[in-house]
Amino acid sequence: MNLLILVENTAMCRLIRSLIEGLPLSVSECHDSSQALALCAAVQPDWVLLDLNLAGTDAFTTTRQISSAYPEARVVVLTEDNNPRLREAAQQAGAWCYLLKENLFDVRRLLHASPQQQPTNKDA
Repeated sequence: MNLLILVENTAMCRLIRSLIEGLPLSVSECHDSSQALALCAAVQPDWVLLDLNLAGTDAFTTTRQISSAYPEARVVVLTEDNNPRLREAAQQAGAWCYLLKENLFDVRRLLHASPQQQPTNKDA
């Protein structure tokens, strides 16, 4: 499986990498939305972990672009904001899941989910 980490903060990238260590993944990362589509074309991600607070294009537009161009990719929006309107906007943009950073340890479990298995609000 291919995973793209699209997170501006390098410390957060390191944390995510440590949480998924040992999983059978090919991991790529970029730090702003302008690089995301080009990297998606190169790595054909199965998963995209995308921070809601990105430099460049906003996360909802980036999610929409990735979901449209790569419909098999499951986009997980990462955020600290448990706002129902933002959650809804992420889902409408094509996000597979809206994951609060306080629940980041759940990322391993999410990466084992089947494409048909949509997470519940309790999961995110």
